[in-house]
Amino acid sequence: MTSVLPETLLRILRAHPRAGSAELCRLLGGVNRSTLARALRSLEGRVVSRGGSRRIRYALRRELRGSAAGLPVYRIDAAGRGHGESPALQRAASFRNSPCAGCARGRSST
Repeated sequence: MTSVLPETLLRILRAHPRAGSAELCRLLGGVNRSTLARALRSLEGRVVSRGGSRRIRYALRRELRGSAAGLPVYRIDAAGRGHGESPALQRAASFRNSPCAGCARGRSST
């Protein structure tokens, strides 16, 4: 059984952000998808995945001020009141490596 060192996978993800599983398998020396899945599970919390089926892409969670902990993201209404933490917005923002990618472009989250 072939194994993948976590450090190797981290190095490859740094060099190839948003890589798909086929590309990661190739870059890891031709390992199969089961081996890749085990390696990704060993990095739980440090790797995020987005997409579905064949479009899944993997990326490293970006550290902010030395912490890889997630940031709370709130929906702000027209009166300026915050409404609960939004896990969906938090996941989408972490994948784009920006706490609020739509905010900079003047988009509202409502």
